[in-house]
This record gives sequence, C-alpha cells and structure tokens, in this order.
Amino acid sequence: MIIEAEAVLLEQKRLLDTNIEVVSFEINLKFYSLIPHNFNFVLDLNNRRVLAEKMSLCQMLRDMLTVNEITNWNIKASIEAKYRSLNCYISKIDKDSVEFKKLTNMINSSTDPNEEVIVDSIFEITRQTETINFKATLHNQCQLFHGSKYSNFLGILSRGLLMPKIVVNELGGSRSDIGHLGCGLYFSDSA
Repeated sequence: MIIEAEAVLLEQKRLLDTNIEVVSFEINLKFYSLIPHNFNFVLDLNNRRVLAEKMSLCQMLRDMLTVNEITNWNIKASIEAKYRSLNCYISKIDKDSVEFKKLTNMINSSTDPNEEVIVDSIFEITRQTETINFKATLHNQCQLFHGSKYSNFLGILSRGLLMPKIVVNELGGSRSDIGHLGCGLYFSDSA
C-alpha cells in the first residue's frame, strides 16, 4: 500500500516536472485512499512542498514498517534489533574508554565554561553504507558535530544525510534554513 502511494506521488511529481499543473482528482483520491488522513491534513498535491511532505511521510511509514516487520512486530524488541532493521548498528561507548573521555573533553571544551555539561552516555551508530564507502586513507580527518531536529533522525538513520539540493530539487522540499554558506551539510567543532 505504501509503495503504491509512493508511485502515485511520483506520478504527480512527474506531472509537475513537465509543467502540467493540474492535479487530477484521481491522483488525490487514490493517494488519500491508500494513506488515509484526517480531513484537516488532506492537502493539494499540486503544491511541491505538500508533495515533498507526503513523500517524506511515505518514507517514514516504510521505515517504520521495515523496523516492525524485521522485529516480528514485537513491541518489546531490543533497540539493537530496531537499529539493525535500518541497517544501522548501535553500541554504547564504555565510560572508561579513551574514546569516551576524548568525546567528553571535546564537548566540554566547546561549550560555555559557566555551564555544566554532564555526559551520561555516548552511543556509536554505524551505517553499513557509510562504513563501506568511507575512505579511511583520506588525510585531514577530524570529528565534528551535526545538529538536527529529532524528527529527522529516522530519515538520517535509514537514508543518511542528504544534501539540501537533493531534498529541494529531487524531492520538492524546501530549505528550513537560509543557508548562509550555500547549499551543503553543516558541521561544527563545537557542541
């Protein structure tokens, strides 16, 4: 059902890309019959922002479905099993390890000295795709911070970080920031 809904949205995107700005009644009807919505959330699929939001909704539903199918719909499935279903692996970094101390120092040295930051736990999340494609031989590597809304994490874990141009051009989304330095992903050396 979700795949069918995504196909309907892709057809609407194709129509919009070819400058056919008339959303067919059938496309709206078919999408909202496949993914029922509260009446207040039934919006015009002719709007690229709405279209992108509905595509994102379908992706999130598909990710949630994948997690539940792989964990056999077990609501008590372990966190590790849920991450594995997204092709991610999570592990807690030991508080006595050099890595934990290094990251804690990095966080504390980059924050206001008048504010006390207590690091309780640090987790490492690994995505297979990034591990395979990572070029460890590159020079000038350093650890940086990336902040995101918590609502973005499922998408980041399942698809990785997407360049804003991909989100805007390919998915029809809109920038949520003004992008002072242009199109890209922003990282910082301070927490």
